[in-house]
Amino acid sequence: MPNLNLSRKNKKAQVWALDLAIGLMVFVMIIFLFYRYSVSFVPEQNIVSRMVREGRYISNSLLINGTPPGWEEITLSPENLEDIYQFGLITDNTLDPAKWTKFCDWSENYYSGVKEKFGTQSSFFIQFFDNMEDFYSDPPVPRLIPDPGGCSGAGNTIQGKNPTQLVKIERLVAYKNESNITIPLRMVIYLWSFEKA
Repeated sequence: MPNLNLSRKNKKAQVWALDLAIGLMVFVMIIFLFYRYSVSFVPEQNIVSRMVREGRYISNSLLINGTPPGWEEITLSPENLEDIYQFGLITDNTLDPAKWTKFCDWSENYYSGVKEKFGTQSSFFIQFFDNMEDFYSDPPVPRLIPDPGGCSGAGNTIQGKNPTQLVKIERLVAYKNESNITIPLRMVIYLWSFEKA
């Protein structure tokens, strides 16, 4: 005659293992849902992350030669803006003041088109500084080229505004001064947005 007592113990162990498996699955699912919907759901970070990506894209786009070659010679007009694939401020691995001035002209006259070329939703403002002693100072002191206003759309500066999000991207750029000596410049790009988190 089989041992009934042993049979009952085996069934209890099977039920206990099933309870453990279901409990473990519920626990893992709760942890997954918690991280999915509470920890990673921070809208402000999504806006700021997007703005940082936009700022990096703008700085990377400006620190190349530009496409098509000779884009700085294209006449200012909305139709001609379509012919420029990327604004690049570099010639012979250094910042080209003529390209910078032309880029500022495009930005002043067709800011929304330039902004569209960069694929940015945020407003932007670009400046260059030549004082490396104050590299980590904020705000940085004098601007080298072309004028103290920086480069953005006409009337599109951050002064007097109160954005909800502000991102600052900094890069170093080589520049040949009037004495043909290569010096480092500090490129600063401000991006801002009035989006609510």
